[in-house]
Amino acid sequence: MPAAPAAIPTSISYAHDDAEDLAILRRYLNPVFQGHGLDVWEDGHLAGGQVWSDEIAKAISRARVFVLVLTPSFLVSPYVLTQELPAIRAAWDSPTVLVLPIVLKSCFWRHVVAPLQIIPTDNSRRVRAIHSWRRREDGLLRAAEQVDKALEVHLGKPASPLIDWSARGALP
Repeated sequence: MPAAPAAIPTSISYAHDDAEDLAILRRYLNPVFQGHGLDVWEDGHLAGGQVWSDEIAKAISRARVFVLVLTPSFLVSPYVLTQELPAIRAAWDSPTVLVLPIVLKSCFWRHVVAPLQIIPTDNSRRVRAIHSWRRREDGLLRAAEQVDKALEVHLGKPASPLIDWSARGALP
């Protein structure tokens, strides 16, 4: 039996003020992450006694996919602006790295991630913050769909199904 492909190290960068909203966003993104074989790290995984700045630096140095959760709090965080984003920008020079900026709350992101395709966009292909959608679930779902598509293009293959429904009676 062939070995499962190695999980793709992934780092989520966000502002702590947005932790509750991140948890909701993760509910929409986790099936996408699982289907594409991503091993997702965010600083909520830190254990007591760990040096958070060292652990964040390690996660960034290992990551091949970065998710940036863009909000006003993210864009004014001194740590994000002076430590995380410069390290992510340096990693982005590698063609094997994908950076996925997701606008969660309306903010002026253009001077920070201007060259990158921003997620989510509406049917008119205009960037719309998730919080600006009339039904927030629609913005969350659109973001998940666009992250899935970006990963498919970057990795060169669609996500694997989480459950195999291809044939009845085929279970071991």
